[in-house]
Amino acid sequence: MATAIVVYCLALTNGVDGLRLVLIGVGTGMLLLSVNSMLIVKANIYDAQSAGGWLVGTLAGAGWDELKWLALGIAVLGAAALGLSRALLLSELSDESAAGLGQRTGRVRLAAIVVGVLLSSLAVAAAGPIVFVALTAPQIARRLTGASGPNLLASALTGSLLLVLSDHAARELFQPRQVPVGVVTGFLGGIFLAWLLTREWRKGRA
Repeated sequence: MATAIVVYCLALTNGVDGLRLVLIGVGTGMLLLSVNSMLIVKANIYDAQSAGGWLVGTLAGAGWDELKWLALGIAVLGAAALGLSRALLLSELSDESAAGLGQRTGRVRLAAIVVGVLLSSLAVAAAGPIVFVALTAPQIARRLTGASGPNLLASALTGSLLLVLSDHAARELFQPRQVPVGVVTGFLGGIFLAWLLTREWRKGRA
């Protein structure tokens, strides 16, 4: 949350521009990644090995003790996210159009960031930063449902299914060894991102 506040404040200049927010977020993420690398270098070999697996993203260390806190957090924050659905749908319009319909765009964007960061923090605390799920799940859900808007419930279900299938593949396809699920989601997500960028490029050329 502290990182999100810093990124938001740095991006706040006469409102929050989406591109500026993303670029500052990427830069801040790379800075913190270097801090993680320094901590791993200074740690003892066993702690470094454990942290390395967690940084890739794995469900191997998650247990029932974490589940109750995750369930509670998701119940509260998931309800808050669903409550923002209509406002997020209006946010796909320009800020001027959304404001003309009575929406306070700044407050909605800030609330969405807070809820999104807290939900992500819960997942990362339990399983590490499993990459590409948040990128691919909404895109797949939108193509499956054909609906506009954030598709929060469909995206959540799609992301859950994608994670379960990736974890099963990580357990079974590399026997007798088991790889972290983040390796599989990173591989699949990279392919999906390449396909998505190629598709958008072709649409632009057309």
